[in-house]
Amino acid sequence: MQPVQDIKNLTLAPGELSFDFPFAGSEQRVWLRGGEVTPPADPALAMSLMPAMVEGGSLRVGGEISPRVLRMQAEFQAIQAAWSRHWPYERPPLREVEVEAGTREIPTPRQGRVATFFSGGVDSWATVLSEPEVTDLIFVRGLDIVPAIATQHQGLSERVEPILCEMAEDLGQPLHVLETNIREMTEPMFDWHHVHGAALAAIGLYFESQFERVLIPTDVAHASPTFAGACYMVDGLWSSEAVEIVDHGSRIGRFERTRLLAGDPRARASLRVCYENPGGAYNCGRCRKCLVTMIALEALGVRSEFPTFPPELDYSPLEGFNPANRLHQVIWIDCLQGVKDCGREDLAQIVAKVVERGEGHLADPALREAQSEADEARAEAAAAQAQLSDVLNSTSWRLTAPLRQLRGKWAPEREALRRDTPGEG
Repeated sequence: MQPVQDIKNLTLAPGELSFDFPFAGSEQRVWLRGGEVTPPADPALAMSLMPAMVEGGSLRVGGEISPRVLRMQAEFQAIQAAWSRHWPYERPPLREVEVEAGTREIPTPRQGRVATFFSGGVDSWATVLSEPEVTDLIFVRGLDIVPAIATQHQGLSERVEPILCEMAEDLGQPLHVLETNIREMTEPMFDWHHVHGAALAAIGLYFESQFERVLIPTDVAHASPTFAGACYMVDGLWSSEAVEIVDHGSRIGRFERTRLLAGDPRARASLRVCYENPGGAYNCGRCRKCLVTMIALEALGVRSEFPTFPPELDYSPLEGFNPANRLHQVIWIDCLQGVKDCGREDLAQIVAKVVERGEGHLADPALREAQSEADEARAEAAAAQAQLSDVLNSTSWRLTAPLRQLRGKWAPEREALRRDTPGEG
C-alpha cells in the first residue's frame, strides 16, 4: 500500500506560514515567519515535496495551491527523481508522489517590484550590482546561519544583520528579514545543496503578493551546470501566475562575479562567504568558501582591500583537500581558469592540485574501478614493452640474429618436408 503523507494544521496568517509534516518519519512543525504579507499555501508544498519524495505515494496539502504551481510540480518531481539517482546517498532515489490539493484564485501581480536574496556573499552582491531592476532585498535566518545545527553560529545573525541593513540603506533598497526552521527538518534527509533551491523558491512564493519577481543568485554558470540544488532547470517551475522565480547570474562564473564586486566599497566592507564560522568568525579564512574567494581576490590584486577576511592567505588547509561534491568542484575549476587568466601561475599550481584531487574523489565508483583496471592494464603493457625492449637490445639477441634469419629463410622447405613425412601432422 502506497503511503499517504499529509501537510496538516496549515496556518496562513500575516507574517507567518506554518504546518505539520512527517520529516524523517517524525511529525514536526515547520515555519516561515516575517514580512508584512499573508502568504499562500504554495510555500508549504515547495518545502515538503522533496521530503515526501523520499517515501513516495501521495502528498495531501491542507490548502489551495496556484494552478500553475500545481501543474508544474510534476515536472519538478521528474527532474529531481532523475538527479537523485546520482546522489551520493546510500538510499534509493526519490520517488514521485501524487499531489492532492485544491486550486486558488490568483491575486493581481505586484508590478514593478523585484526582490533578490541577499546574504552579503559573492553571488548575492553580484546580483545586486548587476541587476538594475532590483528594488528589495531578502535575508533569511536559518538558511546559512543555523544556530540550532551549528553552535558556532550562536549570535552570528546579530552581527550580520546590522551590516546587511547598513548596506541595504546605502543601496536604497529595503531589507526584508525572515526566519525559518526548514533546514533543521531537512538536514537528516538531504545535503543542503540538494534542497536549498526549493527552500528559496518557497520563500519567493511567500512574497507573492508583494513582488513581481524574486531572484535567486546562482552558484555556477550555464557553461558548467551541476544539476542540483538551485538550478535554472527547476527553480522557475515554482513560479506562480503572480510571481516569477528566477535564477540570476549564470551567464558568468563565480570568479567573474568576484571581479564584478571587487571594485565596490560596500561589497569590500561587508563581503561574507564563510559557512564554518569557527568561534563565530565572520570569515574564517580557512574553509573552502573563504579560500576560493581569497584566492580570487589575490589573483585580482585586491585582497588587502577586503577587511572582512584575515590579513594572511594560508594555503595549508588545501593540502589533501577534496571538493565534497560536483558543485564545489565546478567552483574550483572556475577559480583555476580565473587565476590563469590573471597570469598567476603560482596560484594556478595550488588550485590545479585541488581540481585534480576532486576529479578523482568525485568520479563514479564504477568509473573509478574501470579507470583503475585501465591503469593496471596500461602498467602491465608498459612493463611487457620494457621487457621486450630489453630482449631486443640484448647482446644475445644481436648474436643470434643470423641464426633466426637462416631459420626464416629455410622455413618453407621445412614445412614442405614436414607435410611429406609419414606420421607427421
